[in-house]
Amino acid sequence: INTIVKVIGFFIVPMAALQVWKQIFDVTQTLQDAVVKIVASLTSMVPAGLVLLVSLKLAESVIRLSRHNTLVQDLYSVENLSRVDVLCLDKTGTITEGRMKVEEVILLSDDAEGAIKALCEDLDDENATIGAIREYYHTEAKVGGAKTIPFSSDKKWSLVHKEGNGTLILGAPEFLSPESAKEHEELIREHLESAKRVLMFAVSDEAPKGRELPDNIRPMAYIIIGDKVREEARDTLNYFKEQGVDIKVISGDNPKTVSVVAEEAGLSGYERYIDASELTSYEEIEAVIEDYTIFGRVTPYQKLDIIKALKAKGHTVAMTGDGVNDVLALKEADCSIAMNSGSDAAKNVSNLVLMDSNFASLPMVVAEGRKCINNLQRSASLFLTKTTYSTLLTVLFLFLAFPYPFESIQITLMGSFTIGIPSFLLALEPNVERIKDHFIRNVFSIAIPSGIMIFLALTASIFIGRFGLGATDDQISTVAVYTNMLVSFIVIFDICGKLNLWKGGMIIGCVVCAFLAILLFFDLVSLVPLTASMYIVIVITAAVFAFVHIGIFRVVLPAIDAKRKSK
Repeated sequence: INTIVKVIGFFIVPMAALQVWKQIFDVTQTLQDAVVKIVASLTSMVPAGLVLLVSLKLAESVIRLSRHNTLVQDLYSVENLSRVDVLCLDKTGTITEGRMKVEEVILLSDDAEGAIKALCEDLDDENATIGAIREYYHTEAKVGGAKTIPFSSDKKWSLVHKEGNGTLILGAPEFLSPESAKEHEELIREHLESAKRVLMFAVSDEAPKGRELPDNIRPMAYIIIGDKVREEARDTLNYFKEQGVDIKVISGDNPKTVSVVAEEAGLSGYERYIDASELTSYEEIEAVIEDYTIFGRVTPYQKLDIIKALKAKGHTVAMTGDGVNDVLALKEADCSIAMNSGSDAAKNVSNLVLMDSNFASLPMVVAEGRKCINNLQRSASLFLTKTTYSTLLTVLFLFLAFPYPFESIQITLMGSFTIGIPSFLLALEPNVERIKDHFIRNVFSIAIPSGIMIFLALTASIFIGRFGLGATDDQISTVAVYTNMLVSFIVIFDICGKLNLWKGGMIIGCVVCAFLAILLFFDLVSLVPLTASMYIVIVITAAVFAFVHIGIFRVVLPAIDAKRKSK
């Protein structure tokens, strides 16, 4: 919209200079009449009300989303949201409820439980996993003198070290002790296939090497943790599938666990999973990004690379997250969505925050974004159709030896019932189709053809009226007003697409109101009586316009679009 307004603004300056020269020095008329014509020709090129309509509609969407517990932190994110065709989700807290529970502890050593309790007390970490283990053992974190390394998504482990007491470690089996993980492969696989997380608890007599694991790690126990799939997850995922939005699940958990959870939630493509720890570069991620639905063992930097790779493939990407490890990916995504239960860092960088932390709110959020932008595109098409034909008409009348046909009050009359009221009402209609292509392309693909055809219809009626019927300047002005209103209503009919009670009632209401306004304010809007032949010209011109316009927009363009999609 800003680009359109800037271009029009720069274009108006030379047009104004030429109009002043033309109306004052080239056409025989009073100064007052000349000023009226100049103002009419220039203001008709401005899409007056478009910026206001856009701002009001976006603001209305923000208010509507707030009623559904969604905080919009960036007004313009509503547009990005409407264009999303890939949604990246975390497993925990999104597909699942995020309420982890220890279901079983498999001991490999008799003294393992005491050591696990010691880790729970000394570990300076507050994530859901350690919280579930503390709840299982009825322990609480205590301030101590131990050296701790909290869990991180890139390392997949956390530890506690006390001088003289060794090191206690909790993390993913394949990261702590690949040999033990292979030895207990069947046990681990059994729980993974039941959608459980499997953690290894291990010890070492040595100290960690800076921020790295110590040597001589001995497995002591396997901790099995479960998380329940959200009841609404299946319906939510099905909604996105029906709307043509691809889902990518990005998780730090074992890809097999994530796959099983995704299957339980009804996610299409759950069987296509990959261990991201095997992907060592951005190029490798980009090469497989379209082939897999599930990405497990993902680090924060890999989440960022996944978002970048999807965008490089031409996708508009939304990302949900709740942790500090999601911040990089959230900032990179076209539209970032945080859970209110998540970290402050994630909420601060996100465009939207789901205040109830409910994944099921997303379909409503996406639908509101699509409704907003789809309707704005149609409304903008009406405004810019007027800009197109008004500009062409202004240029034409620079070379004609008679005055510009419209006055400002007539521009107001026509704009009110063929642009202002219809655009406002169309902006309220439900419309959840996914938006494709660029806003300017979508708008001008309607506005330019319609504007050119209205220009041709006006030119035809004006020339026939003046040279064929000998009409006066005032009659020409009235002929142009009537012709413009008739053909503009035809444009509205085509822009509306398939008619329903709402759109049909809107068109009929605008036609009736326009007719009453002409009757009541006939002299005020500078209209004059016409001859029967002039009315015939208006009707025939509008009929030809309707035949051609409807043929192009209801037959030709849909056929071209279908052919392009098939290719």
